[in-house]
Amino acid sequence: MKIMTISLLMLLVGCSPSVDLESLNTPLEGVWKLTAAEVHAPNGQIFPSNPQESLLLFAGNYYSMNWATGELPAPFSAEQLRPTDAEKLARFSTLIVNAGHFELSEDELTIHPDFAMLPEYVGGLGVFNYELDGDALYLEWHTIESVDGISDPNTAQGVVFNYEFTRQ
Repeated sequence: MKIMTISLLMLLVGCSPSVDLESLNTPLEGVWKLTAAEVHAPNGQIFPSNPQESLLLFAGNYYSMNWATGELPAPFSAEQLRPTDAEKLARFSTLIVNAGHFELSEDELTIHPDFAMLPEYVGGLGVFNYELDGDALYLEWHTIESVDGISDPNTAQGVVFNYEFTRQ
């Protein structure tokens, strides 16, 4: 039985397309936590945002970005685990939620959401300038486009979202 299992495994590996595992590793590989966030307006004003719970994952050429910002941690629903529509709406406006695949160049990260909180973002893209400094990742989100190429009104007017993450 052991020989049969090994033979079957060798046959499957031998017949499958080869994958260069080294090419799947990127300097962003791993788990990151949001530690600082700011919104930079075109007129030079900077609006700090208080990061709450967060999780940014990179594995191979896939990513998942999920975080909340706000002045205080989100309050529990009046009836726990049964939020009202108003409570859902208040929470929705503080979230970034999307996952998909990404491309990395020397200083630019381009994400292609396969799943997103906003349906029109699925198939769209987000472009960041990025910088790594040890276990710190700095992202400057300057381009957001929907699947049909419509630019996010904020980034189209020059608003830039700056984020700092720490590797976990």
